[in-house]
Amino acid sequence: MTEFIVIIIAAALANNFVLIQFLGVTSVFAMPVSPRLRPAALMSVASGLLIISSTTINYLIYHYGLLPSGTAYLRLVAFMLTSTLLAAVTGVFLRRLNDADYVQTRSTISIMALNTCVLGTALISLNSEAHFVQTLALAIGAAIGFGIVLMLVSAMRLRLQSTAVPTPFRGASIALISTGLLALGFLGFAGIV
Repeated sequence: MTEFIVIIIAAALANNFVLIQFLGVTSVFAMPVSPRLRPAALMSVASGLLIISSTTINYLIYHYGLLPSGTAYLRLVAFMLTSTLLAAVTGVFLRRLNDADYVQTRSTISIMALNTCVLGTALISLNSEAHFVQTLALAIGAAIGFGIVLMLVSAMRLRLQSTAVPTPFRGASIALISTGLLALGFLGFAGIV
């Protein structure tokens, strides 16, 4: 049980997939800015569920489908198809919510389908030769870490909209500088685990 918790904390904070391993960075910056944090929270939950479900299903596909049939070389194609299909299913659930704040559902589905954190989590767990419980812990930690970063970056972008930023630093410049400082802050968690 302690190994499960250590893997979750390590994946969420000390080895954050977005800020330390640069997986899913485009999804974080492509998220539409809203005057509230509700869309970021909704995308955090949806992406987290997508990361966890995709990683566990890809683990099962690899170990119980591809390895026994001798087609392990097709893992990348199979993982991409699974992730895309699960992103479409997640999009159906987002449409069912019919949230007035979250009107850009199609762009959100494409952002989630192209999220490299979803595919990267499955590949990292496969390369580390983790068993199912370790893979599940890694997926939960990656989802928590992705959600934390998405919420922090969204709050930071909202704060930067109402702050007087010098002209040369407006727009993407200040966003990248602030995200770099956030990544340096996450490097402080490296000694925890």
